[in-house]
Amino acid sequence: MALGELVQLLGRKEMRMGPVTFRRCPGCGIEGESFIGGPGGLVHCHLCRGEFPPSEFKVVTRSRSIAVCNGCGRQVSLTPANEGWLGYLCAHCNNYVAVHYGNHRLQPSIPLKVTWNSDAGARARAVGRTLRFLECRTKKDFLVVKLLQVLAQQEHAPFRSVSSADHKAALFFRSDQVAYIGFLVWTEEKAVVLRQIFVKPQHRRRGYASDVLRFWERRRVEPLRSSFGVESPNDRTLRLLVKLGYARMDGEHVIGVRCFFLPSGL
Repeated sequence: MALGELVQLLGRKEMRMGPVTFRRCPGCGIEGESFIGGPGGLVHCHLCRGEFPPSEFKVVTRSRSIAVCNGCGRQVSLTPANEGWLGYLCAHCNNYVAVHYGNHRLQPSIPLKVTWNSDAGARARAVGRTLRFLECRTKKDFLVVKLLQVLAQQEHAPFRSVSSADHKAALFFRSDQVAYIGFLVWTEEKAVVLRQIFVKPQHRRRGYASDVLRFWERRRVEPLRSSFGVESPNDRTLRLLVKLGYARMDGEHVIGVRCFFLPSGL
């Protein structure tokens, strides 16, 4: 993945109402910013599946919310044409100018603050003196994980999207800081499998990953199993597992001791 394709969380400079151009299908009347070209120069409507000459699509202007991208300064309409997985993306620089939470269109930086999730401090468990471990239970919790995954994907593209129906997850943060430090994702089906672990770059080399992984293993693995799986660990995760004694080096290879390794998707 090229650097220009990486999704960013830079947000917007401002948001206002402004004109957006749509084209109305002559068959069903649906208005869209774009339609699919078909054979013979006809335009295909995805709703009524009709095909019509481009000249039959009436041009209409509607007032819609428009954000000014904080990445490149371009105007981005908050309309379906610019809608991505988590919100609205600038097509030029792949920056989220807004993220969805219910009917709200939030600055991406807002959910990444612990204070946005008002009961996070009360629900989190202490890991040492200042670190806190928050098991994800709510839509707010999982939105934060998904946003942190965007940051993780900037370093390691294979980070796959998390689902509250299929995964368990946790966030961690310091009680004396505003923002989250990182997250874990795991499953507990036939085996307990660590799927993802991520610490934001500015918080590395402080022992947070070690503390959190030990806490997670004691709290989530030991009551169920004597060992846990690790899905497609990268070099950083392998070093962490060896450091904590969950794995060992055998020449150039890493061998599981209290963990075992699984390929992606299993």
